This record gives sequence, structure tokens and C-alpha cells, in this order.
Amino acid sequence: MFFKDIPAHENIKRRLRSLADTGKIPHALLFEGTPGVGKFAIARAFAQYIHCTGRGTYDEDSCGECPSCIQHSNMGHIDTIYVFPVLKTDSLTKPTSDDYLPEWVEYIRDRKYMDFDAWTKAIERDKKNPQPITYVNESAALLHKLSFASHGSKFKIVLWWLPEKMNIEAANKLLKLLEEPWEDTIFILVSDKPADILPPFASRLQKNRFRKLADAKVAQILEVEAR
Repeated sequence: MFFKDIPAHENIKRRLRSLADTGKIPHALLFEGTPGVGKFAIARAFAQYIHCTGRGTYDEDSCGECPSCIQHSNMGHIDTIYVFPVLKTDSLTKPTSDDYLPEWVEYIRDRKYMDFDAWTKAIERDKKNPQPITYVNESAALLHKLSFASHGSKFKIVLWWLPEKMNIEAANKLLKLLEEPWEDTIFILVSDKPADILPPFASRLQKNRFRKLADAKVAQILEVEAR
């Protein structure tokens, strides 16, 4: 995903590029705003830009040609970890994001605008819980992954969609990680309802507010993408 692929939010894009270029990336960022404004797509573009070894050579964007960019385009970058809400089923009583990774990759591959209801429908099986959430066992799985050194990059990046969907046990387990972060790890959390994130957790995140686009701007974007 490239910054140029996502319409609008130019000020935020410039600020993110500056953070990466100057080496001043906070260890935990929160992208917050209404659904459907492209927050998660920009989070993906930012992760690719951070990992890109040729960044800035192609109109202030990722190069698209280095090994890291190719891995990102194939949804297989080894130092990028996805966390997202999942469902319990009869066969998955302790689900984590890894259990739904094939569906996730298919869902987000070319998607600019995330939709929680569409994601729910994409993973419905013999569901026990009608709403996907992030369970405490996700925290243990994430801590295990982050305990290993990064492989091909300076940073491991956690792209976390809808942290407001995690239960209190998961939040408490991860709180220490945000209080005492590892130097090689960056968290990018993307929220539709930041007020629902537990306050002790939210207070440790650097907030980036994505404003809702004006109707005229949305119409212009749709017209361009329809061509």
C-alpha cells in the first residue's frame, strides 16, 4: 500500500513521513476517526514506508521495488504483525488473529476503507459470539511474537485494527508492554471509537485524528476512482 493510493489526509501523510525520515517515530500511535476515511490503509502505507529501503526516491513514498516493499505488496512482510477482532467458534475456543489470517489477507488486500460489519460477515462460521473481539490469548500470542528480534528490518510493526474491541483481560496484559516498550517495536492502533479504549491503555498512545471528509470531497474521490 502506498500513500499515493489513499485520497486526502495530506497533512497526516506528511507528518508520518517526517517521523520516519527523522527517526522520531513514537513507539505507539493511535489513528482515530470515523469509519471509512482510510485510516487503516494509511497505517499500512506508513508501515511499508518505515520498512522501505528506498523510500523518498519515488515522490515521497515507498519505492515499491525493494524486498520489503515486495513483501508488503504480497501481504507477507515478516516484521509486520496484524491484530484484529476475531470470533469464537465450536472448533476455535481460544482464537487469535493468526487463526483468521487467510480471511484477513483476502479481506484487506486491495481495500482502502475498512468496514466492521463486512469483516464480521467474512469470518462467520459456527459462531459462538455474534461480535468479533480481541481475547486475552491474543495478548499472549503477540508477546511471544515480539519476544523475537526483527528479521529483515530495524522495526517490528504491529498494525492493530479496532483496539476498542479488546476485552479488559487483553488490555491489562498488554499494558506493561506499552509502559516499557521494546526499542525495535512500533504499535499502530487504528480505532473507529477511541472513547471505548480503556483509559490506561489509550493514555500511552500518540493520537492522530483523521477528520471526516466533506461530502463534496467524497464525491470527487468516487468520481476519480470510477474512471
